[in-house]
Amino acid sequence: MVATLISIISLPPATAGETFSGACEIGLRSKAKKIKNIECGTAIFELSQNGGQIVGSHSMAIPGCERINEGDEGTVEGVVIGQTEVLVITSGRNGAIVMGTAKLIENSLELTTLDEIKAGGPTSDSPLILDNGMLSKKWRIQFRSATTC
Repeated sequence: MVATLISIISLPPATAGETFSGACEIGLRSKAKKIKNIECGTAIFELSQNGGQIVGSHSMAIPGCERINEGDEGTVEGVVIGQTEVLVITSGRNGAIVMGTAKLIENSLELTTLDEIKAGGPTSDSPLILDNGMLSKKWRIQFRSATTC
């Protein structure tokens, strides 16, 4: 697995195109839990692309906030190859490490976990890393002061 990861990282950077930078989110609450106003139940990825490199963080909270992975900065690293990200994601909850891919599809990010690189501990504790899903891209609006004539 390490050899596979090293060969992926040594590939040439992505060509110019749409950036993977930004925040993406997926709701994990069922319709019934939404009606009951159950809190939490989201997975969020905040990514920053610099050339062909990706860094960022992820977090996940199950509905009801009973278990939370507060993925710190640097828990997501990867490279961009064409229109695909190859990501290594570390659980802030139990240290598990997974490898996956993400693809931009319109205003969404399709995430697929491919393999577990390192099991977390203790084994009874879930890493709370999203296995698969279509995350909606959240747009950040920055206001700039305008000069009027």
